[in-house]
Amino acid sequence: MEPGTLVLRVPMPCGLWRRWLRWEPVLFVRVTLALSQAPGKRLTGVAVEGWPSGCGHRRGARLLGEICRLLIDDMRGYLQPDREGRTRKRQPYDCPV
Repeated sequence: MEPGTLVLRVPMPCGLWRRWLRWEPVLFVRVTLALSQAPGKRLTGVAVEGWPSGCGHRRGARLLGEICRLLIDDMRGYLQPDREGRTRKRQPYDCPV
């Protein structure tokens, strides 16, 4: 896997028979961070990609249209910067992480 890339495996609900046969529908979500090399640019670019696995075309299209769209919209809310920027002064953290 490339540096700055995270792939999430989101299992979808299914019946007992499909779980037993390991034919579980899964939605994969890849999050890729693109660090800015330009001086003075503070924001990091984020690309989110989703694809279904373990299901037919109809259910895959439904997973992309409903579940993946909700996940991406939710991520957008967390990752999008505030319009005002930082309102408080940042404090240095001297302890090792």
